[in-house]
Parts: sequence; structure tokens; C-alpha cells
Amino acid sequence: MRSRILFLLFLLVLFSGPLIVGLSGSVWTATIWYASLLTVTLTIMKLERLGPMFIYRKGIVLRSLLYLLLLYGLLAVTSLIFPQESSTVQKLSLDPAMIVLLVVLAPLAEEVAFRGYAQAIAKRRLGTNGAIIMTSLLFSLFHPFSVFPQIFVTSLLLGTIKEVHGSLVPCVIVHCLNNVVALVVSL
Repeated sequence: MRSRILFLLFLLVLFSGPLIVGLSGSVWTATIWYASLLTVTLTIMKLERLGPMFIYRKGIVLRSLLYLLLLYGLLAVTSLIFPQESSTVQKLSLDPAMIVLLVVLAPLAEEVAFRGYAQAIAKRRLGTNGAIIMTSLLFSLFHPFSVFPQIFVTSLLLGTIKEVHGSLVPCVIVHCLNNVVALVVSL
């Protein structure tokens, strides 16, 4: 019963973000919300006794760069099948708070929330593959629908990386680097 209540709390915090941030439109509100998501998720994970997430192994940075290249290959194929409208790329400002949010805090909070917590909980009931798929659906619903196929494929790869390495470190690195590239492209 406690696990269900904690999961519902997680979902409430998770899906309140787009509403709260959308209404305020402030980068600071988004920063506070992502910090809250990270804090709530880490607290729930501690209560659920989910194991260590940030295991660093030799060569993980190089592997993460290779995973990033694999991701872009997969996204190229995905975009051929499901072309994106050019209006999907938003122009962003170079506000330092926005850069830190997009390149560090958001990827870290999302990886802890989706791959660290949601995938671990789903794995208990659905097994590894089912958990990766379910988490990828949830992750995709959290992002704009116009990029659903691309986000879903990204999440499938990140979920697989988490299972292969037993760590969120490569997932966070790939997610951060992907956001850096997206930020540069949007300028």
C-alpha cells in the first residue's frame, strides 16, 4: 500500500511540472520544480530501498559518447519514418539559468525520476523489457507530443543503457550531451 501511495505522489509531482511551469513561464519556476522532482524522487527511492544508482566505472564517458552517436543514428532513422515539423525546434535564450536547467538539472532529475525510480518500480512487475517500454511511454508523455517518436526511441536507448550498466551515470551523460546539442541547434 505504501509503495502505491509513494508512486501516486511521484506521478502527482511529475505531471504537475508542465502545468506549473507552463502557467508561470519562468525559468526559475522550472528550476525549482526540477529540483523538487529530484528531491522527491530521491526521497521516495530511499524509502523504497532502491539500490545505488550512480556507479562510476572506468571508460563510462567514452562509452557514453558512443551511445550518443548510436542515439543520433537511431534518431535519423526515426525521423525518416516519422518526420518532424521544422517548427518543433524552439528558439531559446542564452540565459545562464536556462542553460544550467537544460544541460544539467533537467537531465539529472529526469534520469533519476524515469530510469532510476519509475523503471525500477516497473521492473518489479513487468520485467526488464516491459519496464523499459512502460518508462519510455511515460517519458514520452512528459514531453511535447510533436516529438513523441524521437523521445520514445531516446528513452528506449536510455532505459537499455541503464539496464546494461546498472547505473544512471551513462544515462545522465548521454541525456546532458543530447541537451547540449539540442541547445546549440536551437540558437
